[in-house]
Amino acid sequence: MQKSELIGAFKIGSQKGHSIDEIKQSLINAGYSIRDVEDSANAFLQGRAIPEAKPLPKIPSLIPEPELKETLQKAETPARKMPLYFWITLVASGIIFLCLIAYILYRIFA
Repeated sequence: MQKSELIGAFKIGSQKGHSIDEIKQSLINAGYSIRDVEDSANAFLQGRAIPEAKPLPKIPSLIPEPELKETLQKAETPARKMPLYFWITLVASGIIFLCLIAYILYRIFA
């Protein structure tokens, strides 16, 4: 007697890398009858329980192929190193900003 749940257990177990004997023992330990487990294992191994899979239709991409390749190439480019003048300008701007804040606070509280 084939049971679809037992056959499904064999399919899942084999996909996870377990041997047929390990799956059989686990099902027997779970309370299934030895005969049902053996019948389901034989059906699974003979391929009777697995229907023929139809190939999936190709789903068209929403992004055209050239744009997809460009997007992937842009995503893979490493971060650009910022030039030295950028960092000098950033530090100088920060110092000027802090001096301005200090001057304003001095004028308010002095």
